[in-house]
Amino acid sequence: MTKQTALKNVIWAICIGLALLALLIGLFIVAVEHYYGDRERPVMNIGSTAAVSSAKASPDAVGAGQGTQADGKLHELKSSRDAGQSYLDSLCFLCDSSCAPLQNSGLVGGQVWLGEDRRLPMTTAFSWRIVFPSDGSVITPDTAAMIAKPGILVIAVGSDDAGSISREDFIENYETLISSILTASPGTRVICGSLCSVTTAYAGDDGLTGERAAELNDWIKQVCIDTGAYYADWSSALTGGGYLRPEYAESNGRTLSAAGLNALLGWLRSHASA
Repeated sequence: MTKQTALKNVIWAICIGLALLALLIGLFIVAVEHYYGDRERPVMNIGSTAAVSSAKASPDAVGAGQGTQADGKLHELKSSRDAGQSYLDSLCFLCDSSCAPLQNSGLVGGQVWLGEDRRLPMTTAFSWRIVFPSDGSVITPDTAAMIAKPGILVIAVGSDDAGSISREDFIENYETLISSILTASPGTRVICGSLCSVTTAYAGDDGLTGERAAELNDWIKQVCIDTGAYYADWSSALTGGGYLRPEYAESNGRTLSAAGLNALLGWLRSHASA
């Protein structure tokens, strides 16, 4: 065998050895790796997730997702067919002391948000804290709206410390409240209820009278025009001559009694928000 032939044999042997090594490496890779086939990369749809969370947070909510939009007009709740107890149970309420007994009345199945001391003066609306019914935590109304995502939120406030606030401050504070709630829960439809005044025998020193209640109700209407919230004139069913009827008031002449709450809820049932 010549030296040239021997060199060729060595080169061939090296090539064959490298090929076998590559084959072994390939077989090893195939053995430890899995092929999953062609598939799309999963993408999280944040918008859809939020919508699902909102729907779960507000089961059977009437008006859910319809939101509150201003168009420069006053939208009053109109007479409708009796929407029934299921409609009332779908509502969420934000109340001051005048309607505070609603929380433990058993008359509605939805959430009722009250202040820590059951009062929500409009003069301090920027610092309101409510007790969240689900866990007893003390949070702001907009945080509660972000968590609960109510389909319809009925706001019954404005009577606490009613005599010590100007028109400008009342409207600004009320509108700021609504704006914060809608920012947290854009799909919520807001309904603002009228003040139910006080009885003629009311002896409180907060300045609330029949005349003052009528004035405040005009301010609430302006809030509704500016924000797109619906106006609920339920005081028309509870008052006479501008004053709360005695049979609808507790002994203090200001807080709604069980009969008063029933009258208010009855009005809401027959003036349902579509």
